[in-house]
Amino acid sequence: MTIGERIRRRREGLGLSAADVAKMVGADDPTDTGVNRSTVLKWENGEIKYIKHNRIIALCKCLQVSPEYLLCGSEQTNNKFLAPLYKRIEIVDRESVVFNEDNYLYKIELTKEMLSKDFDYFAKKALDNSMSGSNIYKDDILVFRKPYKEQNTKVLPEHNAIGLFVFADDNLARCRKYKCINNFYLLCPECDEEDPVVLSHEDDFIYLGELVLVIHSKH
Repeated sequence: MTIGERIRRRREGLGLSAADVAKMVGADDPTDTGVNRSTVLKWENGEIKYIKHNRIIALCKCLQVSPEYLLCGSEQTNNKFLAPLYKRIEIVDRESVVFNEDNYLYKIELTKEMLSKDFDYFAKKALDNSMSGSNIYKDDILVFRKPYKEQNTKVLPEHNAIGLFVFADDNLARCRKYKCINNFYLLCPECDEEDPVVLSHEDDFIYLGELVLVIHSKH
């Protein structure tokens, strides 16, 4: 995602028009009179590739994001980590494991205890009560830790955990408890309507990450 795409996505997520952003950026520095609606739209579509430093800072205040996120797409700092929250996780490119950004909601703040320089995080909402056996209910926020960037998406951590999987039948990710048994993975059902699933490295599936935190909604 480019800087312009991040500006547009965050602006739209906050319900702001391009004119609103231009007005707020201009108000941050009254001496800067060169920002208008057209300028913002040119930032977003990439027509203006270089954004002045003072305007970057003003944009961050307006869009309520850090300079790291606006410039690089990263929100990791010493004190907090903002992870993207999705209504659901759907893959649009299985080979590159690209999420469908139409399901993006907003960013949530994680505590510094959850941080690791070696991992990235993302979150999704629980859509139903199918994981109630693990104390996960509809509308809970589930935070996942992505595998190492160089890790094969069919190699799971060698311990029992809850992971997020995409199977061969469709591109919608599903949360499942799993156990590592020799070179196989046993995915355990959380409700009577489902059967256990045994996977090997030869099967068509994608492992997206391990569940590390559940933020419970009110039940």
